[in-house]
Amino acid sequence: ISGKVREFARAEDAEFIANLYLTNRKYEDALLIYNQILNTDPQNPRLNNIRFNIANIYNIQHKLNNSIGVYEEIIRSSKEQHPQAVMEYKRYEEEMKPYQEAMRRYAKEMREFRRAGGTKPEQPVRPVIENPRFLPPQTLEMNIMRAFLSIANIYKTNSKEEDAETVFKNMAGDGITEEFTWIALFSLAGLYESGGKYDEALKTYQQLLDLNFQRGSIYYPVLTSTVPGGADTIFEHITPPPVLSSRPATILGLMANVYERQGRFDKAIETYSRIIEDKSSQDADISTAWLFMGNLQQRTGNIKDAIKSFEAVVAMGQEIPQTGGTRPLRRQISEPYAMQLDRLINVARIKLETLRNLKTNEAK
Repeated sequence: ISGKVREFARAEDAEFIANLYLTNRKYEDALLIYNQILNTDPQNPRLNNIRFNIANIYNIQHKLNNSIGVYEEIIRSSKEQHPQAVMEYKRYEEEMKPYQEAMRRYAKEMREFRRAGGTKPEQPVRPVIENPRFLPPQTLEMNIMRAFLSIANIYKTNSKEEDAETVFKNMAGDGITEEFTWIALFSLAGLYESGGKYDEALKTYQQLLDLNFQRGSIYYPVLTSTVPGGADTIFEHITPPPVLSSRPATILGLMANVYERQGRFDKAIETYSRIIEDKSSQDADISTAWLFMGNLQQRTGNIKDAIKSFEAVVAMGQEIPQTGGTRPLRRQISEPYAMQLDRLINVARIKLETLRNLKTNEAK
C-alpha cells in the first residue's frame, strides 16, 4: 500500500483505507494517507472531515500544538468558503424553485388522477443546473463550531482556562449566525461556572437571555475525541450528543443553580418564579421549577411554602391529560415528555407526603 499512495490518493478508496488504519490504531500510516489526500486533492469536499481525523490522531498522540494548528486550519478554510457557499446555495435554490413548484403541482395532479382518472399529468423535466461547488453553509458553520470548541477543550483539559476563555470570546465575536453566538456564550458561561467564577457566569447567562434567541432547540456539537472510541465535552452540565433548549427556562434554570451554589437562595427562588411566570415555559419547565423551588424552601426551613410548591406540581398532574387531567397542554407532548412529567409529579407527591407527616408529628 505504501508504494501506491500517490496512485490512490485521489481515489475514494484512500480515505476509507486511512480510516481503517485509524480504527486499528496505526496512526502514522493513517496520517501518511490523510496528508497525501490533503496535498493532492484540494477540491475534495471531505477535506475538513479528514482534518478532524488528523487532529484526533494528534490528540491521541498528545501532540496538542499540532492538533490546535489543524483546528485553526479548519476554521480558516471554512470561514473562507462560507460567504461563497451562502451565495452558491441561494443561487441554486432560486434556480430550482420553479422546478420544485412544478413538482408539487405534478404530485397534486397525480393524486387527483389516481383518485378520479382522466388525463395523466406529464412529469416536469429536471433542469440542468450547476450544483454548488461548496459544502452547505450549515455544514461549514458546524465545522467552525466544532473546531473552536475542540481548541477550547484542549486548553481546559490542560488547565489553561484563560486561553479557553479567549477562544470562546473570539467565537462569540465572529457571530456567523445567531446559533453560533448562542453556543459560544453558552460555552463561555459553562466555563465560568465550572471554574467557580459565578458572577461572570451569571452575566453571560444574562447575555444569552438578552439575545432573545427564538429557535426552540440547539444541537451542541460533539467534540473530536481525545480517547479512541470516546467523545468529549467541556462542561459537567453537558452530556454528548446533547440537544439543548434555547428557551428562557433553560437559561433561568442554570442561573438559579448558580445562585444556589453562591448561597443566594432568595435570588434562586426568584429565578424559579420567573420560569413559572414566563409564557414560553412548557409544562415540564414549570413543574421542574416548582419542584426545585420546593426543595430549596425545604432546605431553608420554609416548610409551609415548600408544601405549597409541591402541591402546585401535584395539581399540574391532576390537570394534564397525559396524567389523567383535562387541562389543555401548552403544546402537544411526546411520550418521553409525558413520562418526564409523571416522574416529576411522583417525586413531588412523595415529598409532599413526607412534609405533611412532618408537620403532623410536630403538631403532636
